[in-house]
Amino acid sequence: RTRSRPGMIALLDRRRGRLLAGVLAVALVQLGATIAVARALHGPAVVWPAAAGAAMLAFGCEALLRRLSEGLGLDYVTAVRDALFRHLMQVDPAVVQSRRHGAMLQSFVGDLTALRQWVAEGIMRAGLALIALTGLLGWLAWTAPALGLAALAIAALACLVGAALLRPLARAVRAVRKERGTV
Repeated sequence: RTRSRPGMIALLDRRRGRLLAGVLAVALVQLGATIAVARALHGPAVVWPAAAGAAMLAFGCEALLRRLSEGLGLDYVTAVRDALFRHLMQVDPAVVQSRRHGAMLQSFVGDLTALRQWVAEGIMRAGLALIALTGLLGWLAWTAPALGLAALAIAALACLVGAALLRPLARAVRAVRKERGTV
């Protein structure tokens, strides 16, 4: 069992751990298919059937990745929603009546939708991007070292820009969420 802070729902339990393992396995297959497409198209002789088959496999992997990632996000949000509901059932009715219903519903609708998207799209896409970027840069460095080094420099620059934008973006999102909670 995964530990978490008191009051927090663990991101990974047995079921979500299996879903995550499936996502990572499919991502590795997709990486292999992507490299196979590149090799089939840029090898000594272009092999169209191999490229087409590998591209179809990569597309199928993308569809499966979306399904598994969404399942992971929904499973996590369901656990959080159940915990929120159990908590609200234990709160004194006078406290519930004094709160605006919109603020309470925001947790069940807007916040949980954002949380589901964060798990299903944010975390999963970041992990998949790391796998794909590492694999493709490694393959590129193996086949064309100068081009691989240039691509690595561009990827590093993009990461630095993203890291610089992360803090102001997080502040803006926090301000919007705080404003929504008071309405």
